[in-house]
Amino acid sequence: MKANFSRPLENAHYVGKHRLAEITGISIHTWKEWRRKGLLLQDIHWLRLGRTHVLYCLPLILDFLSNRHDPVAHQRAIENYQATLLSNQPKARRSSSKKVN
Repeated sequence: MKANFSRPLENAHYVGKHRLAEITGISIHTWKEWRRKGLLLQDIHWLRLGRTHVLYCLPLILDFLSNRHDPVAHQRAIENYQATLLSNQPKARRSSSKKVN
């Protein structure tokens, strides 16, 4: 199977503003306004890289749109998403290599 690099962010969790607008049909300006109004939370729904570059967490953005009028359901989605992150996984225990004689 030949790799398709024409859309490298197709299956990514984070997308840029242009790709987000393309996926959702909502303008870049609207996403920026929602960020400024606090509807979207920094480091949850979006990340700032450098001074001007913003990436959006696509799974949470899509859930935000689906549950915009049900904040409890969206909060559950945020918690579930965060629980899947590697940083929230329990540490693997190393097996003891001590031999008992």
